[in-house]
Amino acid sequence: MVTVAYERDRGLREKYLKPDGYEISHSKTMGVPVDILFQYFSDTRKRKKWLGNEKIHIRKSTKNKSMRIT
Repeated sequence: MVTVAYERDRGLREKYLKPDGYEISHSKTMGVPVDILFQYFSDTRKRKKWLGNEKIHIRKSTKNKSMRIT
């Protein structure tokens, strides 16, 4: 982190720049019980009703706890 701050201060690195390119992430808190939310993301039919034809890739998931999505 010290190196990144040093490089940014001297204009050697832009915000979000990593050695292999740029990376940006987003998280959102939703007022829904986690088991229901998990069902809507993990079940293809329910997800399609909710998000339409939005393409997602589930990289990793722990039932009713967390999900990594691209």
